[in-house]
Amino acid sequence: MELKITILDDYFDTLRTLPCFEKLTGHDVSVFNHHIPDIDELAERSKEADVLVLFRERTRIGADLLTRLPNLRLISQRSVYPHVDVDACSACEILLCSNMHSDTPSYAAAEMTLALILASHIVSLTALRQGAHDATAINMSGSQRMLLQQMSHAAHDYAEDGSPELRENLRASIKLFETSHYELIRFGEDDAALQAIYSEGENSIHTKVLELINNVNWVLVDRRNTSAALEAIEYEASGPLANRLGEAADAFEAQANKRAEWLGTIQTYTVLALVLTIVAEVFLVFWPAHKIMIRAFK
Repeated sequence: MELKITILDDYFDTLRTLPCFEKLTGHDVSVFNHHIPDIDELAERSKEADVLVLFRERTRIGADLLTRLPNLRLISQRSVYPHVDVDACSACEILLCSNMHSDTPSYAAAEMTLALILASHIVSLTALRQGAHDATAINMSGSQRMLLQQMSHAAHDYAEDGSPELRENLRASIKLFETSHYELIRFGEDDAALQAIYSEGENSIHTKVLELINNVNWVLVDRRNTSAALEAIEYEASGPLANRLGEAADAFEAQANKRAEWLGTIQTYTVLALVLTIVAEVFLVFWPAHKIMIRAFK
């Protein structure tokens, strides 16, 4: 008996290339390569079908469709069927057949392993880039106190001598100090402790740096009447600002240690997940495949 068979959602027209397609020889087969979301159109195209062949969960099969297919007696597919209304199939006396392939290998474990490896690689690369930023911030914050001392000496030397070379040296020192200061503010944007040290309150590093820059500029404008400015520069270089810069250096190091600890935790859990996935793969892939081979050679 010739059956009218309708195959839905074969997007890439692959079924015709499979050896099993030959089993349909002698039947009237219609293959739809595109999804039909409209129930009216789908019912019209499938109204004479005796059999529906489904591709996974690509089309919902409910009572609204089944009641409009008077000739339909069989729905065939593979794997799970949450998209099929089983009760509606029973009410319409339509047989639902789905091979759950419980005795065949599952490749999900292998795919999960690959996904975990790729995810771990991405996380590691991100952490390495962040680690490079952390190292730069630690070195730069440690150098700030040295730059502060150099700038204090350069200001005193220029106030005493006034030579163009000393003036240029002082200008270069304050420019380097200011540039690195704003870089460190950027590096510490994501850390609450660093934000508090750099930007909050009258004793913040940023406030003191602005005062320092103002005093250095005063020395550059008039080196002969700068005793107050020089005292302020020396005071900050040996006291409050130097201490705050030390606190910032410690905070940057703590931030780097926290990120390193986080990366270590991620890597540990990734390795554990990989081990568990490999164990699952042994039971879900290799063992079923082993049983299939035994049956094949009996």
